[in-house]
Amino acid sequence: MRKIRILLTYLFLFTQLCSIAADIKPLRLEATGEIMHGRMLRYDLNGITAAMIQVQIPVEGVVFDGSLIGDPQFKTNEYWVWIEAGQRMLKIQCPGAPSVMVDFADIGPETVEAKTVYRMDVEVPDAVVSRALQAYQPDTRPIKQIVAERFATALHNYETGRYPAAYSTFQTLADDGHARAGVYTALCLFDGDGTPEDAAAARETARNMLPLLKNTDFDIPGEKDFYNGVATYIAGKKSAGLKMLRKSAEAGYAPAMYHYSCLTSDSTESRRYRRLAAEAGYLPGMYYESLRSPRTDRNFDYALRASEGGHLHATLHVGYLYYEGEGVSEDKAEAVKWFRKAAEAGLYRAEWEMGKCYENGVSVPRDLQQAAYWYGRAEAHDINNLGEATQALRRIKAKM
Repeated sequence: MRKIRILLTYLFLFTQLCSIAADIKPLRLEATGEIMHGRMLRYDLNGITAAMIQVQIPVEGVVFDGSLIGDPQFKTNEYWVWIEAGQRMLKIQCPGAPSVMVDFADIGPETVEAKTVYRMDVEVPDAVVSRALQAYQPDTRPIKQIVAERFATALHNYETGRYPAAYSTFQTLADDGHARAGVYTALCLFDGDGTPEDAAAARETARNMLPLLKNTDFDIPGEKDFYNGVATYIAGKKSAGLKMLRKSAEAGYAPAMYHYSCLTSDSTESRRYRRLAAEAGYLPGMYYESLRSPRTDRNFDYALRASEGGHLHATLHVGYLYYEGEGVSEDKAEAVKWFRKAAEAGLYRAEWEMGKCYENGVSVPRDLQQAAYWYGRAEAHDINNLGEATQALRRIKAKM
């Protein structure tokens, strides 16, 4: 009798373990054919459009891992998960169940492609749903803290020239009613930073943010006039917007100094506030001031300081200054080092320059394969569809 009880106990435990092991079973992964547009678009740090996987799991609290772009979104019975193009795997952790590592090749294509929507069907037994509902522990941090951290990260990406990553986060926050993020979303659309330039979408976004700004608290002097000024300007009331921006700049708000200098048609005012933004240590301001002619050692100093602060476009510009010998002794080998540094961080124009250097043998051995590699990267990051990298790539491949 004792042996029978032991046998039954082991059998029960074995059955439970088997049921747990089979909790979640990915069934298939396939492209839907749906066109990604607008709010569906997200970009990685290199500017490449992410793939989006619609994972069919009907419970909250599922955690995903595997080169994700931004936070997944729960849509009642499925999750929208953005993932870097070229990835092969995705880890899924459902509350109350063991994690599952999904190898895409087992259920569909070997890798996911950029700017493509996929549907992943997942078998989720009722018992798992029940356990998930019991085990789900939402983030207990105040929502304001979570949102503030995400906005701060996006703002840092914007101010260091990592526009695709910044735009993706700004856009997501704006969809949830974050007024400050909405203003920066409008700015990105207006300037074509991290997303194709779209004046109509920028204007609509700015207009939608103006009522929300009235209910937004501002603590920094000049901050309120900055956000209202940018939104008002992009919404179509340029004169009123510029007045608010200038008022904010006069209050010492560095972002206002910079954007006012970019938007005003008064060249004297533009030069003055561009210089003030640079002197305030605002990275875009220092980069912008480094572009000023004639190029002197002062320009080089601003470009170098902005680059040291993490500004990608300033890093590329340091390379240009070395290449042309403006503000610093000409040194094409040093220029290529700076081009490469910006290119490895995923900056489109820097990748294009590296392609030219290898195509023409500028301070590097002439190497058509390397030229094709860098032109190919530039083509993948051509958010504004300039097409020049594509043409260069075709030219190189014809010679190979």
